[in-house]
Amino acid sequence: MANRTIKIYGFNHTAGTAITATWNGTEVFNGTLSTSVMSFSDHYTDNTTAPSELLEFTFANADDTAESEHALNLTVTAGECSVGEIYVISHNENTIYDNFIEDESGRGKPPCTSIGGKWYWNPGNMGVYADGSDPADNSMPEKKAITINGSAPDLPGYTGSADGTLTYAGIGMHLTTNDVYACTSRVPAILVAGTGYWSL
Repeated sequence: MANRTIKIYGFNHTAGTAITATWNGTEVFNGTLSTSVMSFSDHYTDNTTAPSELLEFTFANADDTAESEHALNLTVTAGECSVGEIYVISHNENTIYDNFIEDESGRGKPPCTSIGGKWYWNPGNMGVYADGSDPADNSMPEKKAITINGSAPDLPGYTGSADGTLTYAGIGMHLTTNDVYACTSRVPAILVAGTGYWSL
């Protein structure tokens, strides 16, 4: 068992946006977002501004030796935001990642991103999440079965059934006051020490 940190990225659209988050039914965050504000209209037309960290929390993972699935629920209690990618810490010790060998082409390191001096698994349909389970719909496998207010989001240009197989890669879910966002979040096994090059 180890403490694993989760970071949720997106855009804050109004000052004073507040969220209550639960993880497996337990409240893990309740507060106002400190992320800078970008109006939804500006966000909608802006393709250059990267999403920011909206919130983070840490939980004690029961089994780090295998991927696990967890119920994430976000309730917007005030304001407006867009919820996007979810980052999961790969290991609390940076040396585990650092000791992997990287060749001259960049191959070899685990698929991670450094955030605040720690290594997090890359979200999306790549790296540790690229299991090929649903290649046709451009899925984002670090989260699945997304609902907003109990229903699968209806987005132009995206098809899929309400069974939750479509997970809307690269799409931030726009939420306003009283909206409830829910999904199944996948937490990969913790990164273990190795020698040589990384391979899935």
